[in-house]
Amino acid sequence: MSTNRPLRLRHELNLRLTFPVVTIVALAGLLGFYGAQLHVDRVFGGWLLDAAKSLAHQVRVVDGRAQVSLTPEAEALLTFDVADRTFFEVVQGGQHVLGQTGIPQPPDADKTCGTGGRAYDARYTGQLLRVG
Repeated sequence: MSTNRPLRLRHELNLRLTFPVVTIVALAGLLGFYGAQLHVDRVFGGWLLDAAKSLAHQVRVVDGRAQVSLTPEAEALLTFDVADRTFFEVVQGGQHVLGQTGIPQPPDADKTCGTGGRAYDARYTGQLLRVG
């Protein structure tokens, strides 16, 4: 009977510890995924805002109207991405100036000018995308 008791004890310990260990591993995995996703979103949003700021530096105001002069090469550099498609639109007072039309503006678009911008999620041409 003495040889059976250690095996039974081991089996019982395994049964009692399996659920807590699996739960801890699953929670650690979820927290790791969530943390990585936050970091990726922050970095990607920063890249979008960098591109938007680069475009904003090309906007000139002449006689109260925004004007942008981009060569095809400059536009290709601005919109290039290996994995995604990049869209842009320059808007002044609700009027389209350059780029694709209809890119969703933030609800407080009048307050974002000059504040450094921000990235947000929106739908454009039926697709969910990140706007910066």
